Amino acid sequence: MPHFPIREKITDHFFFRPLIPLLFALMGGIVTAHCFPGHFKASFAGCLFAAAAVGLCISLKKPLRLAPLFLYFALGYLCLSPWQLVSHTADHLNRLIGENENTWQITGRIATDPIREGNRLKLILSEIRLAEPGKSKTSIAARGRLRVTVYGPKHPIRLGDQITFFSKIKPFHNFNNPGGFDYKSFMTYKNIWASAYALGSQIQVKKDRPPGLTASLLNKARRSVEKLITNAAEGDSRAILSALVLGKRELLSPSLKTAFNRAGASHVLAISGLHIGIVASFAFFFFKHILGIWKPLLHRGWSRKWAAILTLIPVWGYGLLAGMSPSTQRAVIMVSVFLVSFLFERDQDLINTLATAALIVLIVYPPSLFSISFQLSFTAVLTIILGLSTTRWINRLPGSILPPLVSFTAVSFFAILGTTPLILHYFNQTAVFGLLTNLLVIPLIGFFVVPVSLFSVLVLLPTHPPMAAWGIKTASIGIQWALSIIYPIGEWPYSAIKTVTPSILEMACAYTLIFGLLYIIRQKKSLHPSTKCFERPVIILVTAAVLLFTLDIGYWCHARFWRDRFSATIIDVGQGSASLLELPDGYCMLVDGGGFMNNSAFDVGRYLVAPFLWGQKIGTVDTVVLSHPDADHLNGLIYILKHFNVKQVFSTHQPVDTNEYNNFIQTIDEQNIKHPPFAQIPRHFEINGVKFDILYPPTDFMTRHVHNTNNCSIVLKVTYKGQSIIFPGDIMKAAEKELVARGGKVLGATVLVSPHHGSKTSSTPNLLNAISPKVVVVSAGSKNRFDLPAAEVIHRYQERGYKILVTNKHGAVKIRLGNNQVCLDPVCGDSIRLPH
Repeated sequence: MPHFPIREKITDHFFFRPLIPLLFALMGGIVTAHCFPGHFKASFAGCLFAAAAVGLCISLKKPLRLAPLFLYFALGYLCLSPWQLVSHTADHLNRLIGENENTWQITGRIATDPIREGNRLKLILSEIRLAEPGKSKTSIAARGRLRVTVYGPKHPIRLGDQITFFSKIKPFHNFNNPGGFDYKSFMTYKNIWASAYALGSQIQVKKDRPPGLTASLLNKARRSVEKLITNAAEGDSRAILSALVLGKRELLSPSLKTAFNRAGASHVLAISGLHIGIVASFAFFFFKHILGIWKPLLHRGWSRKWAAILTLIPVWGYGLLAGMSPSTQRAVIMVSVFLVSFLFERDQDLINTLATAALIVLIVYPPSLFSISFQLSFTAVLTIILGLSTTRWINRLPGSILPPLVSFTAVSFFAILGTTPLILHYFNQTAVFGLLTNLLVIPLIGFFVVPVSLFSVLVLLPTHPPMAAWGIKTASIGIQWALSIIYPIGEWPYSAIKTVTPSILEMACAYTLIFGLLYIIRQKKSLHPSTKCFERPVIILVTAAVLLFTLDIGYWCHARFWRDRFSATIIDVGQGSASLLELPDGYCMLVDGGGFMNNSAFDVGRYLVAPFLWGQKIGTVDTVVLSHPDADHLNGLIYILKHFNVKQVFSTHQPVDTNEYNNFIQTIDEQNIKHPPFAQIPRHFEINGVKFDILYPPTDFMTRHVHNTNNCSIVLKVTYKGQSIIFPGDIMKAAEKELVARGGKVLGATVLVSPHHGSKTSSTPNLLNAISPKVVVVSAGSKNRFDLPAAEVIHRYQERGYKILVTNKHGAVKIRLGNNQVCLDPVCGDSIRLPH
């Protein structure tokens, strides 16, 4: 049999840090389970087979090659399965409510600390019992958790309280847009399966079960600390101290969070590895110094071991005091693994320590892999470890101040470098002065505010409360110094840049380049030959990443700016309407922006329309068309106007007395966006080969339908290569009649976006006969209170043989015109091809 020494050498060194390949195998299994659920039996069988292979190799004293990887891959799949299988049990909340739209009497216990958002209180209920109104004695227990939003809470509600109220229960639904956020899975992995709403005056609160001793002491301590911070600090200082000490972020104002985000320092406000690491460092050096005085421990070399063990106390104490959020849990576990490694009298391999912490977190809670904070935390630490291994020259710098200063700068630089692709993917924003801000703010917050505030609450508060108050006031001074840096940077218009969304492929290429180049630089400076065999494969991977990235750039340049085709996407915005028109040569038009009644509850523009545009690599919208100023068409546009390069807006200028409309007009003025009067907009125009016809309303509409915004909607017909789409807004019977009388044969189109979301007040036979479409697309929300689309309207479409697509069922629908055919591609469902 031929011998391959190079292959064996690579395989041996691949397992030089055995936890790393095992970690990747576990992660691969978790991702596979997320993408392809339902194969529990096959994965279990695979796990048994791999375990048998590992046992056989050990008994025969054969090298363990790939068997452990298969084992951990199967374990990863199995670890995630419980979060996917639980909903199929008969007593589960998801099965009990089903499609039931009735009102329930709901009783449950508060499972997490309530979160206040303005006049709303967000609660998570467990130990749920459901009963029909008036039949509380026949209530049934339900597994799973329920999210409850309380409007105007009248009574104090705390963790552990039992509440009873009446409400409908609604399962979670996704907005099905390309690349959209999977909110349903996000809540499922938290064991939260549905939502309910109630008025504060209608909730009964019962405090019949005191918490356990540990929980009682912890709650008492948290309340004492909260009272201390409230009395000793105010304004932004109070909010930041509550976030840093107690993990309570609800006091942070939107303007404060925006300033930190734009300055590139938002991570400072979330308790993570930075804060836990600072606490551990202070505690370790303190205990090591104190124990070093005891010579028997010092002579036996035990001072470091005992210092590491004692440091676990403040680390876990801080984590518990801060509420043990997911990011805090990961940081505590990571630091604890590092401290425990001191007991084995070996030099810490930081990468193995990081892999150990990640393995523990993922085995305990596999959905952590899909958490933004998990990805940011571990990627930042890994990049810092690899990056600092290439900067050993820093230790040779002269002086005692310059090396630590340069090292701190390098740590900040590598943390930003490692997290930038993820931040661009999730937040579409990069901070121009992020490195400078971190160099100035982290020392203030990390090495002054956090130690002083924690010393005040953990040491001074139990022993000398007045001194604790002075400590909090001193920490507040440090916060004010930090804010004097944050606010000017955050408020500068060019401190942050909005970016398009990098795809998974693009992020993979970016991280291959980052880690590959750091590895190559490290190996060039390393004299150890043990891992030289990886240098050539890494160079090949880096080269492949560069080629893929170049091809990807070429693809998107062609798709955005060099293509010769037209497409329109009816975006899934729930109960509302928003459509993106992409013309040849990169011209973009947005017709309406969707929206809920109140943007403070849910901003459709921010969370649905903007991510969709960024995902399509769109940063400029040449024209925004507002068909009429109703909330479900207008409210989502406000965010678009503020955060995209919008060149002009077409609207009827029909005013309505709402805050959102006033904000819309104000934003147009502030951004200097062209907004011509409706009478000056051409009725017929052509852009890059695409013809546009404004069919309605007439220029004198304000004298006739001024009290009805729906019947004053802009009706837009778009034609490309003989195929047409009509966007009719929310016109109803009266406007439809006038449109047919004015339009005649001009109304004929291949695709019709259903008027007024399929309402029975619209889609009259006369209009349908005049347009005679082959396909109707209805933009409507799932289980909306208007019961849209109306059954009689759908029946009317079916009678005429139209193909029907509804966004609450099929998701976003992309319509492509040209090449003698019309193609409709819904996110959910089969594509439709219509010949010319």
